[in-house]
Amino acid sequence: MRDEQKALMTLTTKTLHLPKVILMALVLWCATNSSAQQQEIIVRLEPDCEGVRGFFTGPQGAVSTIWTFSDGATTTDPDPVHRFAFGEPIGATVVATDGNGEQQTFSSVYPAVEQPDLTRLEMPTVFTPNGDGINDTFGPSDLTDLGPCADLAIWNRYGQRVFASQGNDITWDGRTFAGEPVVSGAYFYVFKVGGLEWTGHLTLIR
Repeated sequence: MRDEQKALMTLTTKTLHLPKVILMALVLWCATNSSAQQQEIIVRLEPDCEGVRGFFTGPQGAVSTIWTFSDGATTTDPDPVHRFAFGEPIGATVVATDGNGEQQTFSSVYPAVEQPDLTRLEMPTVFTPNGDGINDTFGPSDLTDLGPCADLAIWNRYGQRVFASQGNDITWDGRTFAGEPVVSGAYFYVFKVGGLEWTGHLTLIR
């Protein structure tokens, strides 16, 4: 509870001598108002191909909202999704109106998210999909959020393609398109993301 609210309650108690029921209502109002002012904007940040997507959740009880983001964009969506550029500050302010017409403003600022440095990407050369939870998949483990703009394809030594990434899934678990485990041996991969391409051989050991 804020200091000024405590002072208000103390002043009221000492000088006005209000009935206890009114004092209790005043205490409840102060507690409720303090809680509302301290509400925070809830956001989930996810890097993607073109920047950082923010999935925002507005204050509870609001019947209308006006959002303003740090890049100047605005929206009245209650729970908006907004994309920010890599390396730029991420911020949001929302003016929320409740059913009684009362307005409150909430703001939050989050650190900038830097674009992944693809030039330092290294692909593993060996993996062991034996179900022990260690090194069970092959792929760029640090770039799983970039799945929609990345492509991973795997071929066996006979030139048959045994895996191609789909959607967010850019890791291979050592199985064919039909879900059958492939045999141990050497495989060839091509991985593409952000206009860059990596090719090489990997060894699968069971």
